[in-house]
Amino acid sequence: MNKSLKPGENTSLSQATGQVRISHSVGTNLDINLTAFLVTDLGKVIDDNGMVFFNAPRHASGAASFIAPVTQGSTLTHCIDFDLSHLPANITKIAITLTQDGSTSGFSSVNNLTAQVIAGSSILELTPGLFSQETGIIVLELYVRNGQNKARAVWQGFASGLEGLCHYYGVEVEQPKAAAVPAPTPAPVNIKKTLVTLTKPDSSHKISLIKGALAPKSILVSATWIDNGDGRDNDDLDLRVGILRPDGQMSIIQAPDRAGAFNADPFVFHTGDVISASISDPGRETVEINPAISRLMGGESCSGLQRIFCP
Repeated sequence: MNKSLKPGENTSLSQATGQVRISHSVGTNLDINLTAFLVTDLGKVIDDNGMVFFNAPRHASGAASFIAPVTQGSTLTHCIDFDLSHLPANITKIAITLTQDGSTSGFSSVNNLTAQVIAGSSILELTPGLFSQETGIIVLELYVRNGQNKARAVWQGFASGLEGLCHYYGVEVEQPKAAAVPAPTPAPVNIKKTLVTLTKPDSSHKISLIKGALAPKSILVSATWIDNGDGRDNDDLDLRVGILRPDGQMSIIQAPDRAGAFNADPFVFHTGDVISASISDPGRETVEINPAISRLMGGESCSGLQRIFCP
């Protein structure tokens, strides 16, 4: 039995076991990856083992397993097997995501994208949303509710690829290590101050006048800090964004409870909460701002980003 599911819709599955299968046309400079995140009711993984992908192909519980992509003719197919009966007690859902980290321009370069959930003799067709420069997509969620195995089509796009989705679900990503360069020990930062300046010494601010396809696809704002070395647990700063809407109302974006969204209202996305910092491993929080925020909110001028502060 075949059934179609549009973004935002959910349905019951005939059994707890099955497979998510996503296919698309083979393309030059594409780097498509299918990933599962096993998350709690807070929408975060318990630890890094909650991510199932090409470098960690099986969750210890057996609830999700990554299958290596297969090429048949001009079609590339990605699969993840699932077994909702094996979900640990503290895991409430499996989020299935798709990312495009190749050198081409996001999912606008991915042709003939299809997604299916196969459970027994039933095939659930997931109708994709429309995407352009997005490099990450939450495709669907698998979960159990009131004893029923269920699937919900999401198709929410992000502009931050696999790394951004990792931050969204609380997975720490190992960064490439740069060659060690001797440097003087930075002076301690007084993290008790309530205002953080984002201006760098000897820096200049430039506005891009480029239009069309070459225009910036996102605006990034980051705050970086280190522990002041006083031995106290007071190095959890938070980057918050105030959005002044055309009607004069203010919206606040902060992680993890109000992370926002890049391609949906409020068009500002907080990539994740950082709760610790040190001299060797500074804390860093980042927000992504959709450059079209003013137009998308119905404003005639840039009434989008009003101020950023760190209480």
